[in-house]
Amino acid sequence: MIELLHAILAVAAALALVAVVIVLSARQVRRTEKRAALRAHESEAQLSAIVESAMDAIITIDSEHKVVLFNRAAEQVFRCSKEEALGGTIERFLPVRYRAAHRGHIREFGRTGVTSRRMGDNTTLTAIRADGSEEFPIEASISQTEIGGRRYYTVILRDITARKQSEDKLRRQQDELRELSAQVLEAREEEKTLIARELHDELGQLLTALKMDLAWLRER
Repeated sequence: MIELLHAILAVAAALALVAVVIVLSARQVRRTEKRAALRAHESEAQLSAIVESAMDAIITIDSEHKVVLFNRAAEQVFRCSKEEALGGTIERFLPVRYRAAHRGHIREFGRTGVTSRRMGDNTTLTAIRADGSEEFPIEASISQTEIGGRRYYTVILRDITARKQSEDKLRRQQDELRELSAQVLEAREEEKTLIARELHDELGQLLTALKMDLAWLRER
């Protein structure tokens, strides 16, 4: 009987120890999960701060072209608040004539499996303000990623209106300079022709005078 009691006590002690281990393990797991969640939250906060402080507009859309991320620079470029942009389609920020083709380009990019590329290659792209008041030139790149079985596309773009205006102004100045240079060369050629004609006329007059002098001398 005493041996049975000892056995029961031993089993109870073992079970109690196991229970303590389980409780401690559960607490450790919870602490680990909390730390992991905290690190994930901090990472998300850091990423959000980086995206929001970026100088370029950053827009992320899902496979249905719905906007899921719209940073502060995008708000400034398109003159549209984040709240107004989220949930809408990115085609809103494209001129009507490009919208259908844009969806096709995105689908084709998704099929390639390429993670990122420059949009438009050497062609300047065109976007439009949210209120439709103004079209403007942009440079853009696109990347894609898959999260939880869903595909997302991120576009990073910048408004190059000021640069294009400077380039156009420089091009006009160069054209004007070439035109002015051509006019100067033409004027010089005309001047050379005029001088040659005047020299020819003066020489002809001198020769005529010499002939008259020679004729007069012969008569003497």
